[in-house]
Amino acid sequence: MKECFSTLLILAACMTLLISCTEETPQIHEIQTQLVNHTDQESGEITRFLELAVHSAGDDEQHQIERITVTAPEDTFLAWEINQDLMHAQLIDGELWISTGRLLAPAAFGRAIQFPRGSYTLTLLMRNGLAAEQQFMINDPLVLTPAVSILFPRYDRAEDRILASSGASVRIRGFDAAMNPVGETEVRTDLRLAEQIDRISDEMKAELVFFELAWFDPVLKQQFRTGAYTLPED
Repeated sequence: MKECFSTLLILAACMTLLISCTEETPQIHEIQTQLVNHTDQESGEITRFLELAVHSAGDDEQHQIERITVTAPEDTFLAWEINQDLMHAQLIDGELWISTGRLLAPAAFGRAIQFPRGSYTLTLLMRNGLAAEQQFMINDPLVLTPAVSILFPRYDRAEDRILASSGASVRIRGFDAAMNPVGETEVRTDLRLAEQIDRISDEMKAELVFFELAWFDPVLKQQFRTGAYTLPED
């Protein structure tokens, strides 16, 4: 009888181990980051935030993710938490990418300041209680001063032209009436915007209501955006 009971205990332990091993363990293959500076075209207020895209495993894993947390270097006591309803999952070439939206920069005296430099930890927590962690580095050298305003591309509605002191390429980021992204494309500063809107894809143009202008600074490795604007009238 004792031998039979012992055998049952061993079988139960084996079954528990088998079940735990078959649970989906989250995997983080890659983390992409983008520091963004955004100025409101009406108020001129500058908002600073971090955008993250996480390459995770499995095309249906987004349904099992409970939340994502991002922790800044330990001595800063900063952390951000992203619940499932704030995530956006997208399949790109068969790979699952999850974007976290805007992680706002810390503030002092009511103004955004630099993100702390150092190693950040991203934790992906699944509904089954399992988790995965991965580190990434942030280096934010930009200090906001009045001189920074020259880095933002702008739209001159009277002339229907894009103004950019950088002389580099500017991208238009399109949104629908609910401010959901509908695509982006490069635009030129030497042509009227209305002419260029006519040349974008029909799919993007069909939903386009608002737009932002964006320029990437290769030295600071940050993006400068302005908006949101309404489309030029025909």
